Amino acid sequence: MLRRYLPAELLAIVVATVCATLTDALSNDALLIVVASVVGSTASYYGFIVIREIFQARCAYHAVHVRFTPRAAFTTVRHLALEFGSAELLDSLLFSPMLLYVFIQAVPNLPIAVVLSEVTSSAAFYTTVIIARKVSYKKFHEDHRPVGQ
Repeated sequence: MLRRYLPAELLAIVVATVCATLTDALSNDALLIVVASVVGSTASYYGFIVIREIFQARCAYHAVHVRFTPRAAFTTVRHLALEFGSAELLDSLLFSPMLLYVFIQAVPNLPIAVVLSEVTSSAAFYTTVIIARKVSYKKFHEDHRPVGQ
């Protein structure tokens, strides 16, 4: 599981920290800092995950000499939405913003506050994601069986 999620998570932490720091330098408004950090974190995390998953699915199709179609790409994205959807809604709309705001108030060093909030919100996020992944795993592999296999 670490190999699947850790690279995206590390990228998200770096981007969230950079977004928060730049927003702080420009506005010093805690609410704007929270929004910039959460949006940056979410965009970088899912950008990484979607690109990697589509690339891996494409390689799997080509390995058995089957064309990777837009429908196959859509199936990959649909399964990612099933895997991450409920967890991401909770994380992006509730856990991450709330925790980051609390950490910004409690920790005088903004980058440390961002990292602490990212790590803390990840506990709830990954609990939901791992459960959803296990539930959708079988369906995903049934949908990605190339035609004729």
